[in-house]
Amino acid sequence: MEGEAHPHRAGPPGPQEGAGALDPVGPLISQSWEYEETKPEGDTGVAIAIVGMLDEREEALGLLCEKIRSRGMGTLLIDTSLGVGGISPALKPDVSSSELALLGGIQTWGIKELAEKDREKATSAMSQGLTRKLVELQVSGQLGGVVAVGGMTTSTIALPALKALPFGFPKLLVSSALAMPAYAGKFSQFFGLRDITVMHTVVDTVGTNPLVRALMNNACGAICGMVEKWAPVAREERPSVALTELGFCDKGAQ
Repeated sequence: MEGEAHPHRAGPPGPQEGAGALDPVGPLISQSWEYEETKPEGDTGVAIAIVGMLDEREEALGLLCEKIRSRGMGTLLIDTSLGVGGISPALKPDVSSSELALLGGIQTWGIKELAEKDREKATSAMSQGLTRKLVELQVSGQLGGVVAVGGMTTSTIALPALKALPFGFPKLLVSSALAMPAYAGKFSQFFGLRDITVMHTVVDTVGTNPLVRALMNNACGAICGMVEKWAPVAREERPSVALTELGFCDKGAQ
């Protein structure tokens, strides 16, 4: 999709893909606390990434794109479909699921076949591809924030990618799955030391109805507000000491 004009994309096309297009994700993640960002001023072409499975949630994702663009911000639609959803989407993504599959080490023709045989492995590959893509876009200065919309599969794909982004960088997950107590252990590793914002949808976001439209309106306000107010985290000039404490020992900690 390099060089094509897309209705969702703001700014120049992303870097060329292929072997060597991006260093391994691990070193980038380990350096995420070291990033020293420059907050863009005015219209710099920096876009908000909208992440989700078009073959399941095309209507909600399209609505969110429209609402974000109505706020004067660019969008970058990223499709994480595994090819087994019930929709044949009409929306054309800026970053296709085939591109993510390649970045995750899966041949483009094999993601659907893999998902039908081993959904967990396909989900892992898509997550790796999404992580590489988002880190690449963020490091190159093309990304202003990320919002992902979906259920269990999208949450599983998106959380490692959101975790890889720097502290303070706007990142929102709109999910119907994360508040389920049964999955608390599964997802706890992605929080704690990471500032991922979660919006629990209560209802599923397949199709559109007044509830889904209200959720997409709130998601738009949340991610746009974070992007508008985002500022880089200043570094301490002096060495810092991390201190943990519980409420009953607050005086001692102070």
